[in-house]
Amino acid sequence: MAGSDNRIYHYNNFDYTKNEFANLSIFKFDPETLKLREWTFASAANWEGNTWVLHNATVHLLSSSGFDTTSNFLPQMAASDLDPPDYFKDEVRTASQMSYGELEKHVEELRKKQFDVTGLTLDLYRKVSFPLIAFIMALIGIPFSFKTGRKGAFYGIGICIGFGILYWSTFELFNKLGEFNRMSPMMAAWFPNVLFGIGGTWLMLRVKS
Repeated sequence: MAGSDNRIYHYNNFDYTKNEFANLSIFKFDPETLKLREWTFASAANWEGNTWVLHNATVHLLSSSGFDTTSNFLPQMAASDLDPPDYFKDEVRTASQMSYGELEKHVEELRKKQFDVTGLTLDLYRKVSFPLIAFIMALIGIPFSFKTGRKGAFYGIGICIGFGILYWSTFELFNKLGEFNRMSPMMAAWFPNVLFGIGGTWLMLRVKS
């Protein structure tokens, strides 16, 4: 993620309850040439008082040509100029804890900080598409309630349950495709509804009045 003072952070894990990093890398760039000037790696880092304390840190200073000119290993070092813990906690809040407007604003804030917001964008679209599942399932089920005939009511109920399982499986499949960037979040959130919505409308139009 992008930080202040021309820094880029990369880490394997951030425990927001303890303010602790695991395998933290800090890349600092020249603001004019955008070339990497300093790379600091620490196996762990924790917030103490008003500063980050890096453990088993290696600081690499790079020349303008990109070669490592100086490497210093420090068992422990303080880094008071890094961004505070609250800066990193923006990523932690879950989509289910926010309304549509809050989530939309949250996605924009994370996008400005250069987070990958694919999953959150998908969650944003699902906040609208997910509630429509009940309506579309009713749209599909109503035609079968008029076609029980000699086969009995359980025939229609069984078909509706089968469609429900198929619908839910399709919805979750497209959700995973969206999470893994196999399709756009908009398509992943809405395509199952469009597909089964058209199917339900077609079945309704075929019901004899």
